[in-house]
Amino acid sequence: MPDAGKRAELRRDPGRLSKASRAERRSSADDFKKALKEERPLALRFRPRELPDGVEELVAEKEVGKIGLSFLKMPPEPVIVNKVIPGCWAEEVGFQGGEEIVALDGAPVASMTPETFKAALQQRPLRLRFRPAGHKEQEEQEEEEEDDEEPVEVTADAKVKKIGLSFRELPPQPVVVSKVVPETWASQMGFRGGEEIVALNGQPCEAMNSATFKELLGIRPLTLRYFPPLEAEPAEPEEPAELHEREAAATKIQALHRGKTARAAVAAQKEERINAATKIQAVQRGNRERKAVAEDKSRRAASIAPESPATPQTPATAARPRPPAAPPAIPRPPATPSPKKKKRQDPVRPNVPDLDVQKREEAAKRIQAVQRGKAARTATAVERQQREDAATKIQAVQRGKAARRATADEKQHREEAAKKIQAVQRGKAARAATADEKQQREDAATKIQAVQRGKAARRATADEKRQREDAATKIQAVQRGKAARLAAEKDLTAPRKQSPVKQDVSDLDAQEREEAAKKIQAVHRGKAARRATADEKQQREDAAKKIQAVQRGKAAQSAAAKPRIKPEKALKAPMKEERGKKTAPAEPRKQAPGKQDVTDLDAQEREEAAKKIQAVQRGKAARTAMAEEKQQREAAATKIQAVQRGKAARMAGTDKKTESKETSGSRRSREKGPGSVGPSEADGGRHGTI
Repeated sequence: MPDAGKRAELRRDPGRLSKASRAERRSSADDFKKALKEERPLALRFRPRELPDGVEELVAEKEVGKIGLSFLKMPPEPVIVNKVIPGCWAEEVGFQGGEEIVALDGAPVASMTPETFKAALQQRPLRLRFRPAGHKEQEEQEEEEEDDEEPVEVTADAKVKKIGLSFRELPPQPVVVSKVVPETWASQMGFRGGEEIVALNGQPCEAMNSATFKELLGIRPLTLRYFPPLEAEPAEPEEPAELHEREAAATKIQALHRGKTARAAVAAQKEERINAATKIQAVQRGNRERKAVAEDKSRRAASIAPESPATPQTPATAARPRPPAAPPAIPRPPATPSPKKKKRQDPVRPNVPDLDVQKREEAAKRIQAVQRGKAARTATAVERQQREDAATKIQAVQRGKAARRATADEKQHREEAAKKIQAVQRGKAARAATADEKQQREDAATKIQAVQRGKAARRATADEKRQREDAATKIQAVQRGKAARLAAEKDLTAPRKQSPVKQDVSDLDAQEREEAAKKIQAVHRGKAARRATADEKQQREDAAKKIQAVQRGKAAQSAAAKPRIKPEKALKAPMKEERGKKTAPAEPRKQAPGKQDVTDLDAQEREEAAKKIQAVQRGKAARTAMAEEKQQREAAATKIQAVQRGKAARMAGTDKKTESKETSGSRRSREKGPGSVGPSEADGGRHGTI
């Protein structure tokens, strides 16, 4: 069996590999070609085109007995290979441990139970999809190399009926949104097209098939995880969906109202025609009935006329027909409502009252039945109209509710967006305030540093001036010494007569030098005292400035913690308090029982800070005084050494002059004789000893 490290791995989709992986593939191209030619047997592992990136598939044929894998956990947890049993199919195909099983026969492992997973492992042939060991590290490396965004999660609750998304392709291909239906949940959540769906309810889309994907889309609640589009795709110009739907709804409502109005007008016109026809028929029936009654009366009168006595006729009466005589009283039937419909009577009908009454009753019953039918139809039509009106009202109410719900949702979205914008603005304001506070602190620190640098520069200038003065003093002392030596040499070279009571010039020079040294020391002590006083005053001013800076910092922090307090008041309060402390001690305020006196604590902290600063300043002043005292001692020692050197030089010059005088005196004595006395003897050797 070949070593697993020598097995070739073929990937059909290298375009999505990272740059480092592609460089590694190119560097090992020669080894790959060599393995393809020389390695036998050769285990060729490949990933079909429809498999997601990083997922591989192997098939266990019917002759495979035992898979030979053990796992760390069982579904629905991630199934990671823990151990590969030697000599089994898993070892032969290259399993090493650490692989993650994602699907068995196309079914995602995450949706299985331990029993169904074990049963699926027994199936042959078995298509086993997995991610190789170390794929997570490779994915993390690729994510670090690629400049991509984090996935976004949105959830559709049980109220959402339609998602409103269409896709270019379905799993196992990448699921990319191609179209968003307006006025749906997806459009409200901000989908615009081009988003890549990577998971549904936590299950990766790359491990699904199209049927599973569609089934999960119908589940509520539904959590979609997607990557926003890298580049905004140009949207096709279209009319605003909301305006178009509103116009269509208004057109439908107007059409319904026009239809109802037309139907009501037709029904009213038809009813009027029926009523007019009914009235006309009733009038005609009344006319026919009255005509029949009149004819009946005339027939009866004609039948009774021969029996009556003859009456003489006048020309006037003979010219016009006489009305028939009234028939004898016949019992009339009870009055009944005139029927609207009545058959035409036969003019030669015999006088049978009972038959007429019976026919009239039947006609009345028929008319009543017709009226009841009309009333029933009218009631049915009215009820139907009421139902339609009620349905229309219900639909209008539902549409109003839907519109108000949509308006409320839109208002809610706007409020949430406004809250987010306000939160962002507050964050920006807080960051700006923090930046301003930081800038103020930096400016204050810069000012303090500038003040310190100015002080240091002034101190250095003062030290340099002091050094120049000391050097000038030393130079003046040297010049005075030189002048004194020159004067002494002139006095020695010039012959002069000294009286026995002449004052000792050397003693006078020593006294003058002592007085000059005392004056110089007094001047230096005065300078040192003035410098110490100025330094102490400067230290006090520095301590006061530092205390004020500490107070301003505390006031600024308090103002940042309590935004309602104006920063001017917060800064003025400690300054007033400090001025009050300098002028007169503040009386303790009465605090409520149990409430901590914040002012006393702040004052105590300020006093402790002032004490620490004063202690530091005193230490600095002491060290400065010691350094100045040491410098003064060194300067005094230098001056004394200069004076001593001047004295020694003058003494050496005096000795040389004395020797020269003695030499000249001895020569003169030798020239004059042994009885003469030279000037050196008369002086008594005064210039030879000191």
